[in-house]
Amino acid sequence: MKKLATTEFRAVSPVFGGGTPNATLELLSGLSTHNPAVAGIIYQEYRDFFADATSTLPSHLRANNFQTESLHNYLQKFWFRDEVEPKLGFTAFHGIEQMAPHDEPVYPRDKILYDHAISRIEAAAGKKLFLHLATMYTHGPYTDGNGSEPIANYRKKLRASINDMEEFITSIRSKYPEAFFFIYGDHKPSLPETQLSPSSGRHEIGDVPVLIIDPIADRANKLRSQTEGKPFFCFPAVVAEIYYRMDLPVKKYNETACSEYKGSHYMEAANSIPAWVYTAAMFDETASVPLYDLVSSSR
Repeated sequence: MKKLATTEFRAVSPVFGGGTPNATLELLSGLSTHNPAVAGIIYQEYRDFFADATSTLPSHLRANNFQTESLHNYLQKFWFRDEVEPKLGFTAFHGIEQMAPHDEPVYPRDKILYDHAISRIEAAAGKKLFLHLATMYTHGPYTDGNGSEPIANYRKKLRASINDMEEFITSIRSKYPEAFFFIYGDHKPSLPETQLSPSSGRHEIGDVPVLIIDPIADRANKLRSQTEGKPFFCFPAVVAEIYYRMDLPVKKYNETACSEYKGSHYMEAANSIPAWVYTAAMFDETASVPLYDLVSSSR
């Protein structure tokens, strides 16, 4: 993948070994999932409380005439994605049930996801499109019943997953050279080799890779300069500003914590977002200000 990347760097996921929805929510909303306002796996714990209209990057893109879709090559009901993600601004959520049949014993190859994504891109017929793809093939457990070391099984699955991703990106770039890709590790795999000491901080535990593939290198490098080594919740406002010329409402409440972020102060940054912002952005059905009136016009 490195040969395709415009730039690569590290970021900080809120989870380790699982709990992908919390990583997703941070990257979509700009809200930390380690804030006292919320707890647990947010999709699961709050699925009945999300407002039908929330303040997220895809919801504001949707209001600005983007088609926004989320695709995941696993069961629709897993972590209640089918209930929650349509409320996060996606015009459609597709699970494995909407994709081609597969014969994998547990988790489908990511190629199935990418083939479906290509079909959705073609169906969009030139519309502005934002796709969020959550892959599944490299997920644990990593035992195969043959006595192989878990790390060896993980690396085998990872190689296959990377090959599928490279083929997908190469295909898309040949047809849509203006497309750009934001690729992130949602969390480290739970393996003996990835376990840190009990004294490790949240910053070290959540350390994951990010790759940007962008035909405009200056744009990708600007994103890196403003987000490298920072928590996932710092990304949406920066992505919105650099790539879409929008100011997300959440920027006002996490900008200081993100611009001044230090790895040793992860929890202080996570706790700095006022609790009421979570209510206003995620759970308030009675807000007096229409959600999309908060989106700034293109500059």
